[in-house]
Amino acid sequence: MMTRNSLDIVIRFSSLGDIVLCSAFIEKLARQKDPHQIIFATQSSFRDIVSTFKQAPHKIWALPSSSLSVFFKTWGLLNSEHSQRPLHSLRVYDLHGVPKSFFLKCAAFIFALTHGIDYVSSTTSKKSIRRWLTLLFKKDLMGQRHVYAEHQKLITSSPEILLPQLTHKHSSPHYSQDRVKKILIAPDSQHWKKKWPVTLWEEFFRLAYISIPNAEYTLVGGIDVFPMDFLDQLKESYGQRFQNKLGQLPLVDLPRIAAEHDLTLCGNSAWQHISESVSVPVISLPGPIVKGFGFSPFLEDSRELEVHLNCRPCTRHGGGVCHMKGDNFHACMKRISPELLLKNTKELLRL
Repeated sequence: MMTRNSLDIVIRFSSLGDIVLCSAFIEKLARQKDPHQIIFATQSSFRDIVSTFKQAPHKIWALPSSSLSVFFKTWGLLNSEHSQRPLHSLRVYDLHGVPKSFFLKCAAFIFALTHGIDYVSSTTSKKSIRRWLTLLFKKDLMGQRHVYAEHQKLITSSPEILLPQLTHKHSSPHYSQDRVKKILIAPDSQHWKKKWPVTLWEEFFRLAYISIPNAEYTLVGGIDVFPMDFLDQLKESYGQRFQNKLGQLPLVDLPRIAAEHDLTLCGNSAWQHISESVSVPVISLPGPIVKGFGFSPFLEDSRELEVHLNCRPCTRHGGGVCHMKGDNFHACMKRISPELLLKNTKELLRL
């Protein structure tokens, strides 16, 4: 007689940084007293980053982009699982709450109903009303929170909150004045308001060349983050101490690259979450994003340089139009000076 089994499906389709934060949920799920087989459902483009979770899921489902296609693909995958290992229970954890995850849950529910399988579904809270009010009144009404911690509240077996972790891990360095400091620079972001202007990066590098003479820098992000003439200047000034990795890194290599550094300077982007998940502190420039949105740094040594403005937050993710004029245009980023970033960099590197 075949053993009947249990299956957990965790849903998060995007984006890169949000998926990295789900690594804590997978680890907590695996620690349960009655562990089930764990499947992580996501887009095919994020399959490689899921494979770098410290606690990897048993399987990764790479699902199509169409909601209706997700329904039929899920049905087929569940049928395959059931034929290999007859299921007696199915639990679905929706960490995204988008139409595609709704269609996945519909397929799972109907499949469980028609096959006599116990079914439980839970969805993480987006706190949409408070977030909308935060945007309306331009005031953080949500308080300090972390989405990865809120995900874990769906698992009631333990009150312990785990931190996101990827496979690679940075070892705490022995700080000394003459040791080479390795700094990862990740200026890119999916949304323009969370990008520090190139002119300020230029000034930061000019100051850092004098103040941190033994530092090495690695630049990561999209291929067009910095103009070519600026990249040429950096290569000429820093020589072998500067590596340009723009547009060159597959997702599976990102945790390894981050772990090779002592500090990451970035916007509120995927690199912030990747770096912290391999124990590398960050200095984050959040721009229009506030702590109540749940994506602030979580390591004790990390820092977030924010400017308190009456127009902040203005959007949920950092896109859209900046309605401020003149010197106030994009002030949430422009008022973070290169001197302030350099000061915090030196403090974290204990210089």
